[in-house]
Amino acid sequence: MPRALPGRHPIFVTLALSSVLGACRIGGGDAVPPTENTGYPANGDAGGNTPRDSGTLTPSQPDGGDGRPPTGSGPDASTPSDASASDAAGPDACLDGCKPPVSVPAGCSKRERGERVYLFCPDAVRWDDARTICLSAGADLVIIEDEVENAFVTEGLSAPSWIGATDSQVEGAFVWIAPGEAGAASVPLTFARWEVATPDNCLGGLIGQQDCVRMAPDGSWNDSDCAGGCTEGLFGFVCESY
Repeated sequence: MPRALPGRHPIFVTLALSSVLGACRIGGGDAVPPTENTGYPANGDAGGNTPRDSGTLTPSQPDGGDGRPPTGSGPDASTPSDASASDAAGPDACLDGCKPPVSVPAGCSKRERGERVYLFCPDAVRWDDARTICLSAGADLVIIEDEVENAFVTEGLSAPSWIGATDSQVEGAFVWIAPGEAGAASVPLTFARWEVATPDNCLGGLIGQQDCVRMAPDGSWNDSDCAGGCTEGLFGFVCESY
């Protein structure tokens, strides 16, 4: 029984000493202070800081550790699919309905005037076939708008050749073809260089129909049978870019 301290009741002194001794015996006799809830992991240092571990990210630390979202994320991030079709196709690609360059068919020669390309083809064919060849080359039968252009075309001719005028829709009403539109013809002539007494529709249509126009090496025009009838035969042709 411990001796009572002066002024203290023995039972209170005994309880106080028992509490102190019990605390010192926890964990094999080593005193362990109460654990404080700091909110840090149990392996934190004395200051409550989490040890730095390279390669380990905490939920509050995004990639990079600087508070910014990872590169390439978010609604505004660019991706390879953002490249435009024109960039992918290259500067020489033909997009949005543009025309490819004019090619030169076998047997034809090429001359240029300003931005226009002219093809002079001496092989004798029907008018419709001549137009098909021109279209396949990225051009069409030539449309002659004035005396200057007529003289330029004349310089390239070595034999009578088809040009792009016809009255196949309305007899006697010659019009130019619609460039690039096969079978179409709708633009009235604003210039012509007819030979004397022409057009005559093959003697008034007595022995045929002359619904197409050919140009002679001297620059004059004459109506002729589109398929080579009316004792005239077939002709070469001139194409023009459009």
